[in-house]
Amino acid sequence: MKALFDDAQSRLTEVFKHIELSDDIRERL
Repeated sequence: MKALFDDAQSRLTEVFKHIELSDDIRERL
């Protein structure tokens, strides 16, 4: 169960990184 949670958490972290990146790109445009 812990491994599943860690996997989901790391995926969420990746998603949030991509969201932050696209926000940065939008601000620069």
